[in-house]
Amino acid sequence: QFINWASTDISEPDPVSLFILAHQDSNSLYYEESPRLGAKLIVRHFQTPSVAVVNGCSTAAPGSSLIVQQLNARGVSAVIATAAKVNVDLAGDFFAVLGDFLTKNPAGKEYPLGVAHFLTLQKLRNMTSKSSVSPYGAKVLAYELLGNSSLRVCSPPRKPA
Repeated sequence: QFINWASTDISEPDPVSLFILAHQDSNSLYYEESPRLGAKLIVRHFQTPSVAVVNGCSTAAPGSSLIVQQLNARGVSAVIATAAKVNVDLAGDFFAVLGDFLTKNPAGKEYPLGVAHFLTLQKLRNMTSKSSVSPYGAKVLAYELLGNSSLRVCSPPRKPA
């Protein structure tokens, strides 16, 4: 469904926050060997200032950053992506911690993406994964913020309790 959505040549009416957790190689994203979302298949147009977090191995590394380039060409103003391979624990913890920082902000109040990214890395560097005894440390620096770091994002609306 995501591949069909990203491959549809239409324009989003509003800015989008896109969070992707997938494997990446040969400039394509996948969950299983097939199907794959190659960079050239991303044709949806995003309203500026849209944001994408592409949480997969080496999505911003030289030679494998076409997904990031295509998202930017389609209107995404800021992308958080990885400059190296990351293990599954770090990928999951990254989304969990980033999500915590974004949702702790009062609903509807804007929050600088660069601050959320920095605070996420700062917390993650001292965390230990479920499968290790040593903290992530400098491995968290694989997560790069590319583009407009001052872009302000809002917490998602909360459902009434």
